[in-house]
Order: sequence, then structure tokens, then C-alpha cells
Amino acid sequence: MKIRLVFTFTFVLSVLLVFSQHSLPPKGELFRDNVVSSIYVTLPADSLADILDYDNRLSDYHYHASFVFDNGVVRDSIAVVGFRLRGNTSRKSQKKSFKISFNEYVSGQKYQGLEKLNINGEHNDPSLSRAKYCFDFLDYLEVPASRTNHVRLYINGEYFGLYLNVEHYDEEFTKSRFNGKGNLYKCTYGADLQYRGATGNSYKLDYYEIKNPDGPNGYEDLAQFITVLNNTPSSDFECEIEQIFNVNSYLKCLVMDVLSGNWDGPNYNKNNFYLYFNTHSDQFEYIPYDLDNTLGVDFLGVEWSDRNIYNWSKSNANRPLFTKIMARETYRNRFNYFLNKALSEYFNPTLAYDRFNDIRLLIGDAAKADTIRMLDYGYTWSDFNSSFGYFSKDHVKYGIQDFVTRRYNSAVSQLQTLETTGGIPLWHAAVLNAVGDSITYTIRVEEEESLESVVVNYNWEYQSAMWVDTLDVLDSVNHLYSKTIAWHPTLKQVAYSFTLNGSTISTEYPVCDMFSLVKPSNDIKLYINELMADNSTTKMDGDGEYEDWIEVFYNGDSPINIGGYYLTDNLSNPFKYKLPATTMLPGGFKLIWADDEVGADHANFKLSKSGEILALFDAAGSLIDSISFMEQSKDVSLGRAKDGDPNWISFAESTPGYSNTGFSRIDELQSQVSVYPNPSSSRVYITANSPIEELWLIDMQGKMQDVQWNKQFLNISALPAGVYFLNARLGAKLIHYKIVKVN
Repeated sequence: MKIRLVFTFTFVLSVLLVFSQHSLPPKGELFRDNVVSSIYVTLPADSLADILDYDNRLSDYHYHASFVFDNGVVRDSIAVVGFRLRGNTSRKSQKKSFKISFNEYVSGQKYQGLEKLNINGEHNDPSLSRAKYCFDFLDYLEVPASRTNHVRLYINGEYFGLYLNVEHYDEEFTKSRFNGKGNLYKCTYGADLQYRGATGNSYKLDYYEIKNPDGPNGYEDLAQFITVLNNTPSSDFECEIEQIFNVNSYLKCLVMDVLSGNWDGPNYNKNNFYLYFNTHSDQFEYIPYDLDNTLGVDFLGVEWSDRNIYNWSKSNANRPLFTKIMARETYRNRFNYFLNKALSEYFNPTLAYDRFNDIRLLIGDAAKADTIRMLDYGYTWSDFNSSFGYFSKDHVKYGIQDFVTRRYNSAVSQLQTLETTGGIPLWHAAVLNAVGDSITYTIRVEEEESLESVVVNYNWEYQSAMWVDTLDVLDSVNHLYSKTIAWHPTLKQVAYSFTLNGSTISTEYPVCDMFSLVKPSNDIKLYINELMADNSTTKMDGDGEYEDWIEVFYNGDSPINIGGYYLTDNLSNPFKYKLPATTMLPGGFKLIWADDEVGADHANFKLSKSGEILALFDAAGSLIDSISFMEQSKDVSLGRAKDGDPNWISFAESTPGYSNTGFSRIDELQSQVSVYPNPSSSRVYITANSPIEELWLIDMQGKMQDVQWNKQFLNISALPAGVYFLNARLGAKLIHYKIVKVN
């Protein structure tokens, strides 16, 4: 049996499998889309004249400018930014698009966490709203893409019109979604992903622009992906492609393409997408951009409203990404599922009309005052309003309402039913926890009416005997299934996979091979003891900044020098950050700042507040300890209930560099607090010898639960079945109890 992944985790393991959910950051003030914000750019008059000079249309020179952002709630100003043209065809237009670079002249300068903004003129679109709807579509599909909103742009006090404010794709974008440092490739016209050779040098072409040339293995990872995509035999394709490419995320983006008529991407026009190598999953992520040529906009003379959804790529052209994936029945079934769901929940005439009407009412005044938008195609105020309904002029073949109706009806008529083979797609995540002598498997699946059971298949140390256990329904609303089993009494390694059984179909995950886990152990007694992945107010580093941190704890019998040990947030790179040569005494602590900065006690990576894995290795590459955590709350640390303890809990009051005090042992609390019944399906009564000043409940992933506490009992009836941690404050003492919710 071939085993793809082997993890040897200590005490706690929560492995997010390949379909882990991307972190989609909140819109924040910069991308609030219930108002039309204003951006003010001021620069010397001769600089603006140079920018607008047609002879300088290809220039990427950044002119010195000042920047002001105002959305009616916040008003911020930055004294020095870079300002230039951006785009391709828009450089020749009257209404141009611009780029604002906050870090061009002030190194490290950011605004609301971003280094750059794209201010797009949307000169092709009389509604000025098509790209916005499509980016929102991607947000609905939960795939990584730019945050957007409409803004009024003023340059030197003059109103330049209504623009779309679009988040720039760069390392800040990839950090916020993937928390990684992999290579980011901008793929422009010509990027057809055809095989040109096995080495990276074969792809050092203008249309495969690597955005971080100093990144790891430049172009070699891209070459490997393209080689697998084009040259893998059909019998091995699904196995090999899913190891190197996030297929589900691509299929969801394809749903947006075929429904919106986005022809200017890779599937038809070999253009306008990014590929990012996610160092945490070792997979490429597909990221679309420039979505204005959609929803009835056409320059090619093709009828996009009724084009076959399964033959979307350009006829007689080699588009291996689309054709290779859509040739697989498994992937067509997944595509069918995602598309059918989008048709019912997002892209249908009723919902789309309502959304576009909201946009029209929001931006109407700003669009009416935008006279520059009229200069390219002569679009009038009447054209703006008509373009949302039934409209045809120049390259705009259909108004939005007309196109959505046609495309919806066509897609519904073309949509195929699930075949007899293939599979129910997994959604987001599967989690495996190993604590003490037990293993808990939890998996989340897409809602599927035909789903009858979810099972885990496992064997011990590569033995031929395969065990099968049916997972129990943990949360029917969120489609969570779970099962806890005991470790084998003598064998230390388990290999496992999942099977989703439907009435007519079933699917295996992973597609091939199995995952493997070695039973935890730690003879070194060096632990990751506490961490904070979203520090804003709790503790500052030596530079006076609130950075994320990691606490290491040593519980051995004699002093130890930790200079030969390593911290990492990437299991494929166990030697990412070498701990400083420091002698730790038994019971000692070492605090490391996870801020991706150079300096003593500063790790060369950051923690992701949306969740990731953190591991501790020795010099031989043996795993000493690890924790895989889910989404974290601001200024709440995650740590062991007691120093070195196998149980992890969230702390309302963190203790970086000090003992995790405040949580007494359960057996010591019996005289102070009584919790009953436990387990419980509905109410848990709580009494104490002294008043309970504060009480909260946290799940196994460290997330706060919304429950009702009326000073007598805790109402847990609405919670999914599982294990929770009760935290109560009695005066200066913080106590901790484990509660089991049952159905």
C-alpha cells in the first residue's frame, strides 16, 4: 500500500485535509460595499499631465502623490504614495484605470494591511457593475479572490468618476488567504498551460510572470504542475492532479465563468488568472481576475448566453486545464453539483435582479455625475439604467437582466444529472484529532440528498486487514460526521481514508492512497505551550508592536540548549525557523514572536488567525510536538490547560512567557463547583461556593459558543454533540470543566 502523507504528532493533532477552507478576510472599512466611498489623490499638475499623456500610456512610473480615503465612517490620509496607470486596453481609453502603491516610496508602508490598490475605470461596461457582481459571486462560492467596492475618485480636487476599488494580488493577498510564501504567477494572454518542457526555464515567458522572483524554486513548481496536467496517464490523472492542484476551488471558479459568460479567462482566451503555490497544502490555487468582460459583454462574436457549459473552452484550441478536468466524470459531477447549487442560491433571475437593483440604486448618483465614462463609447445616463435590463449597443450584446435570464434558462436545460459513478464532493475540511489513546475523525461534506453514510477506512501498520467504521452525525445543519476509535493496544501507526456512500454513487477521499498517523510521543518534554494568532492589545515586542507569539515550555529533568530545535508552520519545511541558542531550565519558558521579521526571538513566519498547523522539530527532522488550530479570536490565546498538558483550551487572559496558571485540576474543584448532569443533552446546572462572575463555553477548536446562562443553568440544547470546555471566573480564580453534549 502506498502512503502519501506521514505525520508523527505529539499529544494533539488536527490535520486539515486537502479541501481545507480558505480564509476569506472581512471586507473591513476599505471595502465596505453598502456605501460609495471616496478616494482623493493629489499630485503636481505636470505629473498628472504626464500620466494622462497618450504617448506615456505604457509607462509604469509611479508619481509622488498624497492619498485620502473617506467612507463616511473613517477618513484617513497618507502623505506619500505612488500613483500610476494600470491595465491593458484601458490605457488607451479616455477613462483610465490607476494603481495606488502605498509602499512605493515609504518602505513597508501599508493602508489597512494592503500595499497596493487597483482603481478600475470599467470603461467597457455601461452599468459599471458587472465585475463587482462577479467578484461577489466568487465570494459566495468561498474561493479566494479580490475584495471590491465602488468608490468616487477625485484627482487634484476634480471628480474623475465612479470606479471599482479592487484588492491587488500580491504577497499580502496570499498571506491573508493562505498564510504562505509560495510562488505567485500572473498569467496573461498566451498562458494556455500547454506543456513546453519539464524544467522551469521552459516557462520563463512573458505571460507567466512570477511576482516573487526570489521565492522558492522559481518556475520549477509551475513546470511540475504543467507536466502533471498534460502528461499524466488517464488512469492516474485524478490521483496525481489532486496532489498538486486544488481542483474543487477551480471547479467553483469555472461555475462563475460559464454562468457569467467570462470569456476572457484561461478556459477560452488563455488570459487573466493567477496561480499560487500554497506551501501548506503543496497545491496550486487558481485565482481569477479582470472580470469586466462578462454578463453580455462580447468582442469576439460568440453567443455566450447559451454556450455549452461542458464545452466552454475555445473550439479546436488546446486548453488542457479545462479539457483534462472536465473529461473526468468525477469532476463533471462535482461541477454539476456546484453549478446547480449556484443556480438555486445566487445566479437565478430573481436573486440576480434584486442584487443588481441594489447596486444600481447605490451607485446611481455617482454614475450620473461621471461624465468621463461617456467619452469612450458615448454611454448616456439612460444607457446606464437600460444596461441593467434589456440593452444592446456596440460590444454589449445584452443587458444584464436579459443575459441572466438567457444564461439561467440555458444552463438549466444543459445541466446533466449525476452519473452512476463519480462522487459527492467534499466541502472544506476533514479533521483528525489524536489525544491520548483515542482518535477522533470528523469530516464535513456538501449537502447531498442521496448521501446515506460516511465511513472511515483504516488499518494498523500496513497490515492487510482493513477496518471500517460508520461516522455518526455530529451536526446535521453543517453536515458534520464524526467517529472516535481507540488506538490499537500494541501497534502505533494507522492509515485511513474516507468513503461517502450515496444511493447510487460513492467516492473515496483521498482519491488515491491513504493518510497516515503515528501515535503521539514526546521523550524530550519540549512543548509548544501557548500561542496567540491575533494579538492587538495584549503584549508588545521589543519594538513596541503587537505581534503574534509562540510560547515554548520545557519540562525535562536537567537544563537543555534549544538551539538545535526548529519551529515551522509548514510540515514540508521542518527547519523553517531555528530556535535561538538558549539554555532552558526545567519548568522554563521561551517566548518567540511570530512576525516574519529578522531579529533575536523573531520567527521568519506569521501565524494565521484563520487557523494552521504549528510544529516543533529537532535537528534530525523528527517531530517533537505540534498543534493544528482552527480560527482564533482577537486577543485570546490558545494553550495547554496546564503546562505540558495534552488538553488545549482558550485563555481569556494569556500568560506569554509564564505558566498557564488559573486553571485548577478538575479533582481540586469538586468542593468549589458542581456541574450536573454531565453528559447532558439540554441543560447543565452549575453551582459554586462563591459567586460566578463570568462564564463562557469553548469548543474543541477554541471557538467561543453562544449559549444562554441564567445564573443557574447553561442551555446547551442548540449545540452540536461533542466535547466543550466550560470556563468560569470566581473572584480572582479561573476554573475549567470539560462538558460533553449528547443528542
